[in-house]
Amino acid sequence: MKARVGTHQSEEARQRKSKALSQKVERICQQCGKHFLVKTNVARKGEGRFCSYKCYGEARKGEMIPWNKGISWPDEIKQKIKATSQRTRHDQWKDDDFAKKVIAGRNIKPNKLERQLGEILSRNFPNTYEYTGDGSLVLNGMIPDFANYNQKEVIEFFGDYWHSGNIRWNYTELGRIMAYNALGFKCLIIWQHDLKQFTEEQIVDNVSSFFRRKA
Repeated sequence: MKARVGTHQSEEARQRKSKALSQKVERICQQCGKHFLVKTNVARKGEGRFCSYKCYGEARKGEMIPWNKGISWPDEIKQKIKATSQRTRHDQWKDDDFAKKVIAGRNIKPNKLERQLGEILSRNFPNTYEYTGDGSLVLNGMIPDFANYNQKEVIEFFGDYWHSGNIRWNYTELGRIMAYNALGFKCLIIWQHDLKQFTEEQIVDNVSSFFRRKA
């Protein structure tokens, strides 16, 4: 029996229902890591795990094979499936190609303070430091904010909130510097409060003295 057939809904009720159905929430693609939006009712059902049919198909390649228990697969394929299933998110970020793909999908742009620092570097060190916070450079899963490719130098801009308190070792100032040094890169950390309290000349002097370069 279709109990609601013929029943009358007020305009207000219809608008509430329409608004609820049109609301969206952010999800992360389980295949490529891209952030995307899905309708709330879709997410509530446990669906909307992939951003596109392409990612869904790629994920299914690894999922479908074990279900076909009657088929004998080559050892090479079995090992690949096993390795893929055991690979954690942390391990994936160590793959620079994977990290670049994920960051590119997010279309990251420099924020206001990063643009301010970038303008200071451009004025005083023309054609030296390039903004790489968009994922154009990934070093063992780390994405420096600015880099000088020729001299293997990176500058990280640390926000006071995100890099303070109880955080992972590689998010601390010393941890990040040591991680870059292990890859052969010199790393200078410029904090958010430094950019606010120091003059442009002082910041330039800091960069110059750290990398032993004349501005």
